[in-house]
Amino acid sequence: MSTPLLDVRDVSVQFDGVRALNDVTLTITDDHHFWGLIGPNGSGKTTLFNAISGLYKPTSGTITGSALRQRRGTLDKLGRTFQHPRVFGRLTVLENLLAASAAMNANAAKLRADELLELLSLTTVADRFAEELSIGQQKLVELGRALMRDPELVLLDEVAAGIHPRLRTEIAQYLRTLADRGTHFLIIEHDMRFLMRLCTRIFCLAHGSVIAEGTPDEIRADHRVVAEYLGRRHG
Repeated sequence: MSTPLLDVRDVSVQFDGVRALNDVTLTITDDHHFWGLIGPNGSGKTTLFNAISGLYKPTSGTITGSALRQRRGTLDKLGRTFQHPRVFGRLTVLENLLAASAAMNANAAKLRADELLELLSLTTVADRFAEELSIGQQKLVELGRALMRDPELVLLDEVAAGIHPRLRTEIAQYLRTLADRGTHFLIIEHDMRFLMRLCTRIFCLAHGSVIAEGTPDEIRADHRVVAEYLGRRHG
């Protein structure tokens, strides 16, 4: 059996006596390119992303996988975006991408950046400061930055939130193109139409624990998911 891209085993994260994650176990393999992570606000989704990407140290449990292999102290095979895009506002779009090219040859980094700018339709704004762009464009810049080192797995935190429906459709197409080239994604998203059109396997978190895993149809029909999440309104 091949090594999973990501293997989370019995992971708990505790802050001042409050458990944000409670014995979370999930495995991401290369059998599917799009994996979803849903749950009510406060269920622990972003905390899990922070633990996977090393921003939080689990109180207990283990996080392993081929996407977490380190080279020169960096997670070359893991990419990450944030709910609110973290761009370098006073750097150009091109400079934002090149900022993620640590350990890459300068010529190779420029070629990779140019490739991603074209793929994400950012070539025309490559020389603009990132702070001048719309939120949707900034999310694309952050996605491009996450892809610079050609990761195996990218964690996307609400990549479709708060953007124009047309751009949301374009982002979905960009992600499909990247998946065709071998990239895998674990996606937090409240837009169920966006998520379920992309993802073939979905996890649901509630109260810091995984309460369900399955196909989109299985998740829609799961009474625990309906009770905890799909039956509620979410912003």
